[in-house]
Amino acid sequence: MENSMPRAFQWVISSSASSVLTIGEQNKKINMWRGGVYPAVVFLAMGHLTLFLPEAPFAAWEALYNVGYKGIGFVVAFTSSASLGFVDQPWVLITWACLQSALIAAVLAFWVCLVRTYGNHVAIGEKK
Repeated sequence: MENSMPRAFQWVISSSASSVLTIGEQNKKINMWRGGVYPAVVFLAMGHLTLFLPEAPFAAWEALYNVGYKGIGFVVAFTSSASLGFVDQPWVLITWACLQSALIAAVLAFWVCLVRTYGNHVAIGEKK
């Protein structure tokens, strides 16, 4: 995957995007503002593709960004804010949490598929 950004800038973007995954009472407002865990997982996958899988096609990174972040991420952020209006209805929050979990699992499955296909097999002891 060809990228014209300097490697140091790629590290800065990847590390700042993944900072959303921090857990704690003080960070709840930041997590809700940035969209939660789903966009953080998408950005982590995009950062990992950029930094550690240079052989992966750029279309995979674009798919994560255009579909995973811009397309589905907007819907996740909208449903996150809409579900906060139904705090007294547990079925709404459970449904929303299941939807989030399924979307995160899909991103992780795509990420694992890319790592297995384009990853460095020498690091885990396999031969290509």
